Amino acid sequence: MACLVLYIGCQPRDGGDLLVKVVNAQSSDAVTRIDLGGLRVRDRAQMTVITGDPGEQNTRSAEPIQPVTTTVRGISSDFTRTFPANSVTFLRLKTK
Repeated sequence: MACLVLYIGCQPRDGGDLLVKVVNAQSSDAVTRIDLGGLRVRDRAQMTVITGDPGEQNTRSAEPIQPVTTTVRGISSDFTRTFPANSVTFLRLKTK
């Protein structure tokens, strides 16, 4: 059974960016379908991923867990992505 939580945050009433947060607490990657209910979004999004070994932690001398931000394509009102194991992913989607 997948232990995956999808949380769709907020979108301003003026039609600004939609923020989507995906938590994958599994020890394996999760292929996940995201359905935005017909909301029209651009095909590119900013994606920030925080991932690491569950036993790791940042300290004063080492920071093994760092956010990585990239631009991804293939976004639509209904899309599928693979989310890394033990991760939190933030997607910033631009609406049309």
